[in-house]
Amino acid sequence: IQPFRVMPPILLSCGSLIIDDIHWEDGSRQTDVLGGAGVFAIYGARIWLAPPQSQQIGYTVQRGFDFVPEVQHELDRLAISLHNQDHPDLHTPRGLNTFSADDHRDFEYIHPVIRIFPRDFPPEWLLSAQIVHLICSAARAHEIVDEWHTLQAKYAAQGNVSCQDIPHTMFMWEPLPWDCLPEKWDEFKETMKMVDIVSPNHEEAAAVLGTSMDKLEAELGSISSALAYLAEQFVQAGVGQHEQGCVAVRAGKRGAVVRRKDTPSWCVPAYWQTPPDLHRIKDVTGAGNAFCGGFCYGYLQNRDIIEAALYGSVSAGFTVEQVGVPRLDPCEEKWNNGPPAADRLIELQTRIAATDIPASESIWRSTQGDD
Repeated sequence: IQPFRVMPPILLSCGSLIIDDIHWEDGSRQTDVLGGAGVFAIYGARIWLAPPQSQQIGYTVQRGFDFVPEVQHELDRLAISLHNQDHPDLHTPRGLNTFSADDHRDFEYIHPVIRIFPRDFPPEWLLSAQIVHLICSAARAHEIVDEWHTLQAKYAAQGNVSCQDIPHTMFMWEPLPWDCLPEKWDEFKETMKMVDIVSPNHEEAAAVLGTSMDKLEAELGSISSALAYLAEQFVQAGVGQHEQGCVAVRAGKRGAVVRRKDTPSWCVPAYWQTPPDLHRIKDVTGAGNAFCGGFCYGYLQNRDIIEAALYGSVSAGFTVEQVGVPRLDPCEEKWNNGPPAADRLIELQTRIAATDIPASESIWRSTQGDD
């Protein structure tokens, strides 16, 4: 095992990289657009970490024989810890996005994803990572976490590293839509015990519970009650090894509902949501992934689910402002030529101060006599 870098990665993603081709409704086309769930998650975290701290984000780039040099340049500009893995016998993952009326988007793979497993990260990353983003089926999440712990112990022994010197690695899991079936719920519950944060979107959460948002809204009287119900079902099923984990149900323009087993449900707003701002939303592709990347970074600060969701909302807000990943000006460390993430975070905090949502989970706990 090689010596650690000055800033070894503490935040990783096992999500994919996909190069997108886009066909617009007017017949125009756009090619070689950087995307993929893992890439959007990494960008969601990178928004918060300027160089050299950005090296604390790590990602393995799965490159086929037809990898696009411009995409590599775009990734290099992030100044994160990159590990390139070349596959001379495989195509680079590529997708086709076709937009039609009312911004409807159809997606199909041109070349399939090349999955990332813990064995694809440099060994030292498994000894430094504090949180890992997953987007996969329940079965694959189970496999990744098992492999992570096995390899982590192996690498520690090989490097003569004490277990006490290895951080506890947390996992944030995004389920895949096609895996969110009622018959998979028991498998979901087993997998949720192995991760620290589970983050389905509202439609996926309803589907795996054998219902739908329309049905829940009709039964419970409001969308907010339906979202709170979904969050409650997940935490009551048990998230985390000792049921101390949390759920973040992503609900698009309605924000995200976060909850632990011993807290209420809180709905943290989306950054862009009021009518005067809606013109800023160009494409929601990757917004949920970016939310998870921002959530991961925010959660690392003090394990506060409200604050982490605010970070996630800001990251998602940057992501919807254009097609593809947010645009970085590395000279000024400026994203999308707009206000910096820290300013947007303050704005969101001001917004929730006018609601019944506490400013943070820790503040709520202080009112419960737990501190």
